[in-house]
Amino acid sequence: MGRVGLHYPEGWPDHEVAWALARPFWGKGYAAEAARAALGEAFGRLGWPRAISLIHPANTRSVRLAERLGEHLDGEAVVYGCQVVVYALSSSAWRAA
Repeated sequence: MGRVGLHYPEGWPDHEVAWALARPFWGKGYAAEAARAALGEAFGRLGWPRAISLIHPANTRSVRLAERLGEHLDGEAVVYGCQVVVYALSSSAWRAA
């Protein structure tokens, strides 16, 4: 089906909430539901001050999901040689929403 979760390996730009689902599962709300749960853990139990999502610029579906989660465009980064856009959400913005 895919994966959704928290990611922060050594050398990563920041604490990340990430998702990747197989095409048959797109558009069913699974990624949004799982990402919201992951963010709840990140900002609650784990105490992360902010979370990012690294998205390929052409991946408009992921950009829309990041925006539905409350994330905003926060810049660009190069990760493993790939140019990505960085969407970010602070813990305080998450709690206020």
